[in-house]
Amino acid sequence: YRPLMEVDERSFGILIAYVIPGWIVLLGFSYGSDTIATWLTGSVATSPTIGGFLFATLASIGLGVIVSTVRWLVVDPVMHLTGVQPDNLGFVHLQQSHQALTILVNGHYRYYQFHANLCIALPFAATFRWIYGEFRIEELFGVVVVFAVLLLGARDTLQKYYVRCGQVLGSQ
Repeated sequence: YRPLMEVDERSFGILIAYVIPGWIVLLGFSYGSDTIATWLTGSVATSPTIGGFLFATLASIGLGVIVSTVRWLVVDPVMHLTGVQPDNLGFVHLQQSHQALTILVNGHYRYYQFHANLCIALPFAATFRWIYGEFRIEELFGVVVVFAVLLLGARDTLQKYYVRCGQVLGSQ
């Protein structure tokens, strides 16, 4: 028996890699859409609804996957240009290393995705907030600082992931 809403390392990894960055983008969209704002907060007269929760969750997942694709196009090449490179891994050991690689994905790569995906989602949400007149100039400093910290975190977690995958699989 397994509870319906049990959180394990795999579901937690998906939550931080896709759902949270997608929700940040959705929050940005909410500044220009009363419908999306209602999904996230309900209306003045009502509390959030189950339908709104479902729409917001599905939209967050979808947007998170799109954000992850943009991350692959933008942030991954930046990481590689700054010297974070995977070894030429020996996949002949993949079968006996499957459990170790799963641990590395959950312990490093999902955090890389979280950090790097937020590097895409945060400026997007801040831009929407600015377009719709909600953004104050003093918030820019916070966005820049958080962006820099996330970028450094992304670089560190990707580097650790690559190094440890190389240790588990060996180089060809």
